[in-house]
Amino acid sequence: PPEIGVLVYMTSYISFFNAQSGPIPTSLGLVTPLQTFDVESNNMEGELFQPEYSGPNGLTEVVNFRASLNNFRGNIPTEIGR
Repeated sequence: PPEIGVLVYMTSYISFFNAQSGPIPTSLGLVTPLQTFDVESNNMEGELFQPEYSGPNGLTEVVNFRASLNNFRGNIPTEIGR
């Protein structure tokens, strides 16, 4: 959901097999302590990553990332999880 960015202390987002649709919200980049992001097997689509996702320090702590079995385009940039 677009409101995910207000959860600035969240460390895990797990929503697999949940019929979630649409793109990954750009506000995800505001969740700087995020370590696990799992949206596998949903109906999500769009670019896998956009510059807004990484924010000023966003997504550098991600160590578990699962997004297969969706309709994403693109690659995971090297800045994610560094």
